[in-house]
Amino acid sequence: MNRRAAVRFLAAALCAIGATAANAQLPYGPDTCRQGYVWREAFPGDHVCVTPETRAQAADDNRRAPARWQPGGGASGPYTCRPGFVWREARPGDVVCVIQEIRALTAADNREAGNRRAALPAPAPAPQVVQVRREDERCYQYANYAVRQYRLGAQRCGVRMDARWQPSYENHYQWCLGAPNGALYSEQRAREDVLIRCGAVARID
Repeated sequence: MNRRAAVRFLAAALCAIGATAANAQLPYGPDTCRQGYVWREAFPGDHVCVTPETRAQAADDNRRAPARWQPGGGASGPYTCRPGFVWREARPGDVVCVIQEIRALTAADNREAGNRRAALPAPAPAPQVVQVRREDERCYQYANYAVRQYRLGAQRCGVRMDARWQPSYENHYQWCLGAPNGALYSEQRAREDVLIRCGAVARID
């Protein structure tokens, strides 16, 4: 190896060591999300960085998937969606059925994935995220879904802000802490009935 080649080799080695050291300082290596984002986990190994409410929405859509497939299949095979739903397409072959808005948001999250990793320079300050204790997972899920319902209701149904319909994650979360499970279900169902009546979502039996 001549001197010039040796210098190039040494420079490349030092860069690789530097990158490895930088990744070692990140809790999840190069897939570590910027502050305010978490892995979506719409499927095993899904490390696209999204907001906590989007991850909660993906988990909820996964749970509802069987009820949203057309019984007996249809034009798109056994995973044909019921009317009002389309495939999410978080990756090729993702046949979880969601509303059109969620598929568009999923595609946007996929495009932004690289910009939300901590290993890359952040073009803008990360949004503030409410820290949630593990024992309050129930209220974490409720508040995220309530905010999603409000946004859809405001866009599709023209709902006005009040105690039930509002975009504040913190308000929904704090209310949930003192509410029984029956009250949470009642509030979610009341919002869902409005969304169904105005055609924003389809009823799932």
